[in-house]
Amino acid sequence: MHPFSSLFRFHQLNPNKRSPPAFPKNLATVGFVPHLIGELEHPSIICHHQAATTTKTIWLQPHLDTAPVCDRSQWQHDPFAGTIVGDWIYGREVADSKGAIALFICLGKALRDSPQFNGSLFLWGMRGRSPFFG
Repeated sequence: MHPFSSLFRFHQLNPNKRSPPAFPKNLATVGFVPHLIGELEHPSIICHHQAATTTKTIWLQPHLDTAPVCDRSQWQHDPFAGTIVGDWIYGREVADSKGAIALFICLGKALRDSPQFNGSLFLWGMRGRSPFFG
């Protein structure tokens, strides 16, 4: 099974007010300590890594929710199953925005583990689309 498949299978449609349980587990698996912030019933998730010396800050910010599917009959695979076929993962939440979450977790781990990275790193799984667009 793909290490992020549980992340892609968690239904997180707007206005679902639960943070995906797979997101903190994926973060913990690669050595980050996730913290829930904001409203208890509608939390965001943040992790921080501070290098010994800090010259730069990198902020990675995917959103945790997904827009609804208009017409399920147009999908070859269940849009919320995270179906894996060969090297492809199919699903609405892969594109919006769990794929970005998986990418940012991998990128965050690579930066944190790199001896060349001497910055501050934040991973923030944001609830809602954007603070600027409601």
